[in-house]
Amino acid sequence: MLHALLQGDFEAVDQHVYEVEWDAGTGVINAAFWIAVNRRFTMETSRREIADYVSELKRRYTAMEPAVAEVLIRAALGEDHLLDGLDPDTALPVEMVLLHELVADVNPTDEQLQSFLSETASLAGQNVAV
Repeated sequence: MLHALLQGDFEAVDQHVYEVEWDAGTGVINAAFWIAVNRRFTMETSRREIADYVSELKRRYTAMEPAVAEVLIRAALGEDHLLDGLDPDTALPVEMVLLHELVADVNPTDEQLQSFLSETASLAGQNVAV
């Protein structure tokens, strides 16, 4: 499912979403998200830069909640306390959109994508097919 998400094959994501073992699946998605955010942004990235990035995405994904997107990015950069009280059912779809876009922005080659997926599995500490 993660591979399909990163490639923008949302039909495949929809087909596989019900097959995912969510404890493992969200760990893998969180790991991929953390890697992608930390490749795109740094601890020195201003809140304004993050808000501008999210605002641009909001134009394409009108259902996306910008406040949730900003919280997720900032949390991946180290502000973990921002996740307190955040509803996982609200956060996960936003995280998946952001993850897709962060990776798509880089336009990775197949080799780079496979390397990203391997790094994700390693960070997630799981022996899963990503």
